[in-house]
Amino acid sequence: MQQKNRKFVFVLVMSETSVRLYQFDRTGLQQFPKFNYHKSPLDFLILLIGLTAADDEGCGFDTSILWKGLCRYMLTIDEKKAPLEYKLDRVIPSQAFTGRGTFWWLANDVRGTTLIIEETWRFADQQSGVELLDLIRGVDGVGEVLACEESFNTSQFRKPGLANTPVRPRVRSRIVFKGYENTIDKFKSRKEFLNGFRDAVAGAPYTSTLFFCWY
Repeated sequence: MQQKNRKFVFVLVMSETSVRLYQFDRTGLQQFPKFNYHKSPLDFLILLIGLTAADDEGCGFDTSILWKGLCRYMLTIDEKKAPLEYKLDRVIPSQAFTGRGTFWWLANDVRGTTLIIEETWRFADQQSGVELLDLIRGVDGVGEVLACEESFNTSQFRKPGLANTPVRPRVRSRIVFKGYENTIDKFKSRKEFLNGFRDAVAGAPYTSTLFFCWY
């Protein structure tokens, strides 16, 4: 799940007599029934074929993140909700295995404009982050939203009835923000550092995410 282009991942665990399939995604672990592959060879064969013959999407890869030569791109939408490829520069990853799993991508559009793309997995029954950010558009210290795309509910990946307790599904959200000159650690003077820190603190009461940018 630490890969930047993963929605979920399968893990196959075998002993000398039994096998069990596990699936990990942002809601946690899903385990399938264990069975004896000596007594159920057909089920074992179906399992192996399913895992080895699946395409990238079926194996849990996010095919909207792709490589072209030595450059990596993300296919999402622009401010007019039209499909658009963004060239990805670098990523600030999340260290969490489950949960929101937020990634921040530094990207460029076709005009070379610098942008910030936030990718996170929120609970499906929570209000969208972009709706909240739209309410505070123009507030100092809060990143300006240009576009938002929501897709991939984790319930699409999971088999109903396997969990002992109900699992709250999560929805992947991508928000494209206006890019700023640089991150706060690239300040050139004490004044620039204090101005950037001040803007982040000023915007903190209005949003759950701090964008440490200075301009």
